[in-house]
Amino acid sequence: MQPDRSHAHSLRAKLRSFIRSKHGSILPMFAVVGMVTLAAGGSGVDVSLAILAKQGLQNSLDAAVLAAATTENDNRIEVAKEVFDANYKPRVDAAVSRTFSDANSTINGKASVNVKTYFLGFAGLDTLSVGAESAARYSESSEPGPCILVMDKNASPGFKANGSGKIDAPDCQMDVHSKSRNAAYIDSNHIKLDKMCVAGTVAGNRVRDYDNLDSNCSVADDPYKASVPAVPNDVVSKKSCVSWGDMPSSNGNNITMEFKPGTYCYFPNINGNVKKVVFKPGNYYFTGINTFNSKEVEFGAGNYVFDGVTVQMNGSVHNVKMGAGLYVVKNGGTIRFDNQDVTGTDVSIYLADQHSRFITAQGSTKAKLTAPTTGPYAGMAIFEKPGLNPSGTYNLDGRLDLEGLVYLPSRNIHFNGNGKMSGNNLSLVFHRLSLDGKIDIKAGSLLGGTSKERNAYLMK
Repeated sequence: MQPDRSHAHSLRAKLRSFIRSKHGSILPMFAVVGMVTLAAGGSGVDVSLAILAKQGLQNSLDAAVLAAATTENDNRIEVAKEVFDANYKPRVDAAVSRTFSDANSTINGKASVNVKTYFLGFAGLDTLSVGAESAARYSESSEPGPCILVMDKNASPGFKANGSGKIDAPDCQMDVHSKSRNAAYIDSNHIKLDKMCVAGTVAGNRVRDYDNLDSNCSVADDPYKASVPAVPNDVVSKKSCVSWGDMPSSNGNNITMEFKPGTYCYFPNINGNVKKVVFKPGNYYFTGINTFNSKEVEFGAGNYVFDGVTVQMNGSVHNVKMGAGLYVVKNGGTIRFDNQDVTGTDVSIYLADQHSRFITAQGSTKAKLTAPTTGPYAGMAIFEKPGLNPSGTYNLDGRLDLEGLVYLPSRNIHFNGNGKMSGNNLSLVFHRLSLDGKIDIKAGSLLGGTSKERNAYLMK
């Protein structure tokens, strides 16, 4: 219970009057001693109020930083403020100051209040300033989403594994969204998955070989859709065409042709006498391009747009290096590899419409590409514009070793016998999927993690 303020004010007024009295020389001295005694004796009340205020600040701060550290809300600071304000019940009539920060996986909080005194004022101390601090450190882990998703809800079948078809992904789940009676058809005994969840029913000659195929299973909505970034139409601006005079010559033997960034509306012949073609780092826009017959092709770091053109690597090309950047294929364009070794780090390939393609056309093709780990296209290996109408079947030959998300929910993909897709942190999203070849996944992409475990603890 708070002391009676009116009584304290009255007492102080009487003491002041008593001190000013000139009717006795000993009385002022007695009054001074009395005030000191009163301040000393009443200071316990003021200190107790300050301690209670500090406890209230501390408890409210602890609750606020812990709530902010464990929330799914990205705006943790606002959460901390709301929780503090809801918990703090002032025992004194004074304004409270509170601040929060979020840095290095830590929520820091500070709060202070000036507590008015009732007795220490006689000693010239009108308020006691009290404060509190608290901090909570947080961490979160994400379990990968399904490694393979087949999105067509009406296909019969949506997924088909022929006798030679193989999936080696023992730690991954596969979701088949088709609700038909033959949503998944399995003739292969080489399907290694943690689980296959099928919205419809599973059929085929090898169904009895498995105990982890769930028919009429509740499949989750596409967990990767929210991770797909929008690609602006002007990611590379189309400018005036590079003139013939500014293009490298293809005359001579065993030469290197170097191209500079720009817009290419036409292209010189690249014959077998050319040893290497180099695109220097920068941004390129192609509306015209010829077949490559050089021994090597190197794309420097930058962004590339292939507008309605086919990038054709003939068999004479041995090695292709794709520099870090975004490769946009639009208006029916195609990137096609035939019997090359293709490498690239921090590479994203974007198919802007349903008629654009990225294909490996020969069984001896080997492509090893890793998606960026930072930036707007982090985690995206090959992806398409969301919401495209379903398109035709695309055959995959050769070996494609990828790290990242392959997001092609409008594409029907068939792996020929020589076709193999493998990788770590790899997830695949297709419209339909059929297998004569192999899929080998060590772990799924973290982009579509559907289960997050958040841990938090108070630091001080």
